[in-house]
Amino acid sequence: MKPVPKLVNDFILNESEYQSCKAWLAEANEETIRHPLDDPELETQRQRIKGLVTEYEHNWRHPGEP
Repeated sequence: MKPVPKLVNDFILNESEYQSCKAWLAEANEETIRHPLDDPELETQRQRIKGLVTEYEHNWRHPGEP
């Protein structure tokens, strides 16, 4: 499992961080499926990154954009 992406700001993602976080989140989700609740720190980080990605998509992505 890769480490959590380094962020310039813990509350707002830029485009590059968004892409890194999205890739990390996909990997973390797979890890959670394989080993549920084995790593509480991973789950905490996964939830934090998931929230940042969701917020970025809500604020900066428009319907129909990739």
